[in-house]
Amino acid sequence: MASLNPRSKSVIFRITTEEYEFLKSELAAHGARSISDLARSRVLRGQGDPLLAQVGRKLDDLESAVQHLAAAIKSS
Repeated sequence: MASLNPRSKSVIFRITTEEYEFLKSELAAHGARSISDLARSRVLRGQGDPLLAQVGRKLDDLESAVQHLAAAIKSS
């Protein structure tokens, strides 16, 4: 599905091997499609109102818990 707001800009930064492995391990837990997707959401949610950033993180945690619960139900 095409995005209504196509991404046309890039931001590049270097990370350590340990940071990369940490981000890879977080993909499934947060339902991200890629490391770029995860990093983008983390960076953008960290901007602005700290309370909104906290709510965003809690929503991510809730989404992850629901996904784990759904997987557990499906496998049983």
